[in-house]
Amino acid sequence: MSVMDEHIDQRNKIFSHCAQSPIDINVSNAEQLTLPGLKWTNYERVPQTMFLRNSGETLILLPEWNGDAPYVRGGPFDENYIFSAIHFHWGPTINGSEHSVDDVRMPLEMHAIHYKEKYLKFEAAKKHDDGLLFLVYFCDLKSNHSPVLDRLLSKLQHIQKADTKVLIEPFPVEDLLNPFVSDYFLYYGSIATSTPTPVTWIITRKVTAISPEQVEL
Repeated sequence: MSVMDEHIDQRNKIFSHCAQSPIDINVSNAEQLTLPGLKWTNYERVPQTMFLRNSGETLILLPEWNGDAPYVRGGPFDENYIFSAIHFHWGPTINGSEHSVDDVRMPLEMHAIHYKEKYLKFEAAKKHDDGLLFLVYFCDLKSNHSPVLDRLLSKLQHIQKADTKVLIEPFPVEDLLNPFVSDYFLYYGSIATSTPTPVTWIITRKVTAISPEQVEL
């Protein structure tokens, strides 16, 4: 079997079963795959505009570029996935993340939302089994602050009501999203909508540090 055939076989295994997200990842039961490294492009570019939105359910960071938006490829994919937004998920306790690893939850979880380039828009991509890719970052409590997260938290007073947003000073999204090449969990799942929407989830094992004060949103 050639390297390319092996990668195709690995991809077929991944997408043969769709789980109901979020899930608990049992590390001892995880299967190790050999896939190409992830390749990140344009995440260092400063957006033209950037908004922080309160959806009523979560906070959403919405950058917009004048062309050349960030995209990722590699891993189980041989096509580009365009960056769309970052969603923040937390709860009333320090165990607020949606996903868990060996039954352990983190205080905060970030989802970097991407859609497949060939479908042109996020809403169109939602209609396809391979349309969406969510990159997940766990955040754990440390003594040091995250300066970029502080910039977002300082704007919360302006979006206390649901479905409101505030303009913020643009910054490269790689300031929040530490690019990673390998060492991640991967599964084919979904997002909870009125009609289940398939999503490929990639969850980096590298944890982002935030302070206890920053999780008191």
